[in-house]
Amino acid sequence: MAKILFGVAGEGFGHATRAEVVIRYLQERGHKVKVITYYKGYQELSRHPDIKTIKVFGLRFGHKEGKTSYWRTVLVNLKRTRQAKNSFFRVKKLIKKFKPDLVITDLEPWSSLFATLYKIPLISIDNQHRINRGKLEIKNKWLANYLLNKIGVSTIAPRAEAYIIITFFKFKVTKPKTYLVPPVLRPEILQAIPQTGEHILVYDTTHSADIVKILRSVPGQFIIYGHNHSRKMDNCLFRKNDQEKFLQDLISARAVIASAGMTLISEALQLEKPYLALPVAGRIEQLVNAHYLKKLGFGDYQEQLSSESVKKFLAKLPDYRQNLKHYPKIKNNDKLYKTLDKILSEILSTSAKR
Repeated sequence: MAKILFGVAGEGFGHATRAEVVIRYLQERGHKVKVITYYKGYQELSRHPDIKTIKVFGLRFGHKEGKTSYWRTVLVNLKRTRQAKNSFFRVKKLIKKFKPDLVITDLEPWSSLFATLYKIPLISIDNQHRINRGKLEIKNKWLANYLLNKIGVSTIAPRAEAYIIITFFKFKVTKPKTYLVPPVLRPEILQAIPQTGEHILVYDTTHSADIVKILRSVPGQFIIYGHNHSRKMDNCLFRKNDQEKFLQDLISARAVIASAGMTLISEALQLEKPYLALPVAGRIEQLVNAHYLKKLGFGDYQEQLSSESVKKFLAKLPDYRQNLKHYPKIKNNDKLYKTLDKILSEILSTSAKR
C-alpha cells in the first residue's frame, strides 16, 4: 500500500466535501493519507480525527460588490506572505518525514509544487482542468477571462501522470492522460430520499446585500446560508453555517439559488432540485458550469440577479423538474474509484521497478 500526500484547495467547501469521499476510499484500501489544505478546506476536514490534516497557506479571493476583485485578491494575499514562507518549510519538513509514494492534488498548489521538486508521481483530481484539457463552449465576452484562467490552471499540476476531471456534462477531451468521471457524491446525498418542501435554499458566498434585498421582494420562502448568523427578515430565514442542517434543507428544498460551484450543482441535480446559478464574476469555471446547467434545461443562471429573473425562474420550476427526471443519477462513486485504482496500480508498479 502507498503513502499519499493529498492537497485540497480550501476556498469554499466543495473541494473538501469531495476530497473527503476520496480520502476515505483510499484509507479503506489500506493507503496512508496525510492532507494539506487551508481556510474552509481545513475547517471541514480537520473536524474528522481520522483524517490527518495539516493547515497551510492558500490563496484567498477578494470580493467587491459580489464580484471577484483581482486587486483585492492581490492585496489580501500580499498581507500574508509570511504565512506562505512558513508553509513552504512546513510542507518541506512533512515531505522529508512522511516520504510519500504519491501526491494527489485537488487544485492545491503546494502539493503540486513539492511533487515536482521531489519528483514524486502526481495525480490531479478536480473539475478545473477541463479548462485547459477540454473543448468547452465559451462565450465571446468570457474569452479574455477564459484565457487568463487557462494559464492559471495550467500552472497547477503541469506534469501530472493523470488528470481525473469531474463533470456533470460531456465535452471533448483534447489532451492525453485525461479521464472524465461523474460527480463525486458523499454518502448522505447518494442515500437521500429527496422531498419537495416550500422553501428555496440560498447559498450566498459573496454576502451580497443586493441578493437579500431582491429576495425580500419576491413571494416565497428563502432559507439563506453563507452569512453565518441566525436571523429572520420578512420571507428570508438566515441560518448559521451547519453542514448537517444545510444538507437537510437541501434535500427538502423546492429549488436552489447559489453560486455555480461544481459540488453543490452536482448534489442538487442528483436530488432533482432546479438550480438558479449566480456565477461569481471572474470565475470562468463557474460561468462554464452555469452555461451547461442552462443548456441542459436543469435551471438557469444570472450574472446580474433581479427580482424579475427570480420570478421567471420560479415560474419555470415544473419544466426544470421534468427535465431533471432525465438527468443520469449516480448510484455510487465506482467510476472514480476504478479509474483511480487503475492509475495508482500503474504508477506504483512503475515505481517498484525503478
